[in-house]
Amino acid sequence: MHERTLTLMKLAYASSAFARAIDLGGCTQIEFVELCARTIACDGVVLDVAQFPRLDDDYLAQIRKMATDLGLDIAAIADASFFTSDDAAMQRSLAIVRALGARLLAAPLTAETSLSWSEQRDRLASATSLAKAANVTLA
Repeated sequence: MHERTLTLMKLAYASSAFARAIDLGGCTQIEFVELCARTIACDGVVLDVAQFPRLDDDYLAQIRKMATDLGLDIAAIADASFFTSDDAAMQRSLAIVRALGARLLAAPLTAETSLSWSEQRDRLASATSLAKAANVTLA
């Protein structure tokens, strides 16, 4: 008989909760990841693309390694502008998700009044197509 182990994430902290501290320089994204692992003792993190000081491969690899070494799951990457971005910007966000090994890209839909229904549909169609091609789940 095969025994199956199910691992569930219990708690993931979002860096957006620390946006003010990060934006004012009181906390770096790396310090946020370390704080989550050592002080808050959560299981994972949600990192906001707006708070990345840089997006080069070396920095993304450093964040991924640090999270892994500290036993944290990068549960999602948050991008508030994802559904309003052009295809190139959406692809950059999806590349960040893949580079960090995150499970999801979390993004809010635009307000009903900001785009027409047909524009909303077109943005969603483009976003879902790009996400599917990148093998990334949108939330």
